Amino acid sequence: TSQVFNASGYANLKMTFSHRFVADGPGTTVFAEYSLDGTNWTAIYTQTASIGAWGTPDVRTVSIPASGSAMYVRFNGLLRGKTTSQWSVDNVIIYDDPPTPTVPTLLSPSNNAFLTDFTPTFDWEDVAGAISYIIHIDNNPDISSPEVTGTPISSEYTSTELPPGTYYWTVIAVNEFGESLGSTVLSFTINLTAPVNLVTSETGGDLTITWDTVPYATSYNVYTSADPYGTFVYAATVATNAYTVPASTVRLFYKITAVN
Repeated sequence: TSQVFNASGYANLKMTFSHRFVADGPGTTVFAEYSLDGTNWTAIYTQTASIGAWGTPDVRTVSIPASGSAMYVRFNGLLRGKTTSQWSVDNVIIYDDPPTPTVPTLLSPSNNAFLTDFTPTFDWEDVAGAISYIIHIDNNPDISSPEVTGTPISSEYTSTELPPGTYYWTVIAVNEFGESLGSTVLSFTINLTAPVNLVTSETGGDLTITWDTVPYATSYNVYTSADPYGTFVYAATVATNAYTVPASTVRLFYKITAVN
């Protein structure tokens, strides 16, 4: 039995010890126990089979589920084999193992979200006690080779520019004692933005339509319709942000989509 010790204020008390146990005889059992008063004991480790050996003991770490100002631990046993049952214990260390942070809960972008922002902002719930976070953004679902890794101190992060595509993200919380497990992995897709600021002009009998260049677009599809609310029919694919056709007396409406 140990001397009394003060463990008040410790939130995650643990005990590590090395031992060798030879169990010989039915009912042979050994226990590691703790007490908050020296009278009432609670088992935190029980062993009934032989374990460990001289030179290669079994090293065991157990949690002590309560703490107080007057604590004791002891190693106790029922050795039924008289001289043949043996239990030796050494290197007993009692310590506080402060908990690492809880796993973050991701908020936005939500899973399978579609975005048109190439520098999206990520948000997750605050984790109590976290002093920073690690966010990984990858185009692989296993997060094996992140495209972006950030270390914000708050529960929000704006990414550097990401090309169009599908991405996956996860967050780890960090405190002074270590890192949490990674959060659930969520996915999102960045799409090309729609062409804007269409302008028409007529020169030498030709009609030219221009629009603002769309980042990451490699070409543009042009569609026409006689009815702005009707079905648009594919007309052409162009490599630049301009489309020229002979002018016509027939009124047409045009729709442009960006392609990557």
